[in-house]
Amino acid sequence: MIQLEYAFVLLSCEIDVEKEFTCKIKEIDEIKEVCKVMGIYDFLIKIDYTTRDKIHQTIAEKICKMDKIKTTISLMTTPDPTK
Repeated sequence: MIQLEYAFVLLSCEIDVEKEFTCKIKEIDEIKEVCKVMGIYDFLIKIDYTTRDKIHQTIAEKICKMDKIKTTISLMTTPDPTK
């Protein structure tokens, strides 16, 4: 059985593009949740992945190359050591 891992991306985008961005980001298959947040970041995105290569590809090639994104911070989970 393939163990599913998760990554979270905090993302800030240009002003007044939140609705447009939300629609576009939800089109990416690996993205499971998009939450609008307050503070220096605009969104918290949850991504499912099965390999580290897949998560790097999703973030670098699909998310970071989107128009009007200013900054991102990626947080990847690690396997549960008790399993």
